[in-house]
Amino acid sequence: MFVDIENFKSVIGVENLLMPYTKGRVLNGRRQQKEHITPDVCMQILKSTNAPLNIQHMLECIKELPPSEQAQFKDVVLATFDQREQPNKQPYNIVLLGKKLAAASGYEEELAEAQKLKDGDFLLSSSKCDKGFVCFNNAFQNIDFSAYEKFICLSDAKIQFLEGVKFSKILEFPNSSDVSFFNEVSRVGCDFTGVQCVRFKDGAKVDLGAAQNLPPDIDVSMCSDVTLADCDLKDQPNLRFKEGAKVLLDGNQNIPAHLDISMCQSVYIYNCDLKDKINIRFKD
Repeated sequence: MFVDIENFKSVIGVENLLMPYTKGRVLNGRRQQKEHITPDVCMQILKSTNAPLNIQHMLECIKELPPSEQAQFKDVVLATFDQREQPNKQPYNIVLLGKKLAAASGYEEELAEAQKLKDGDFLLSSSKCDKGFVCFNNAFQNIDFSAYEKFICLSDAKIQFLEGVKFSKILEFPNSSDVSFFNEVSRVGCDFTGVQCVRFKDGAKVDLGAAQNLPPDIDVSMCSDVTLADCDLKDQPNLRFKEGAKVLLDGNQNIPAHLDISMCQSVYIYNCDLKDKINIRFKD
């Protein structure tokens, strides 16, 4: 059951809502005993935020209840993960806390299903009302994802970006072994304006032919096959490649002055000006 943010509140605003259950109310200058949180209060919180601090404190309040009362919060716990991104490492290991609550009341399988992202919008783990978009398509043309903070493509087939695609700040391709941002028919690449980070699957093949406005220090160090053609690499001083990678550099401007390709299995360099490159390291 997806619960969207309908009445956004700041982290402090939500912490004030949680105060009676995390610390106890203050009456006449004295701190009272902590109250038992209720499913209605939790749903109010989910409709207000997906900030990790607030979500962690909410689930901790549920965990402090007697086991007989925890079972009443099944829908709350499932909604905490349904189309919502939650952290799984310190300081906010919300995934582990959710698993403990599900195990205590016997709905582990339902929780595992709720944690799977489905097509469409999802809420990022953020103190703001940030949204991402997830899909299983593998071909994109004339589509705008720039309103989202993150775009996740879960297809395990070859992913192809053609003309007219506007990207989110964060791009993730966790399942595909072949991602191309180059249209081989029109010979046009993609414009990465606004993109801050791109994450590829380990061992993926990536074609960044004719790419414009690449994000600074784009990370291709996990890719086994990288094509950089007709790109301006002025913002890539720390370009790194995977051990054993195959790399094609063709027609690029501003090759990094310190380029280490000593770990690559094969490197092809065409139409690149290497004048004044201080240190290019090749494999022995």
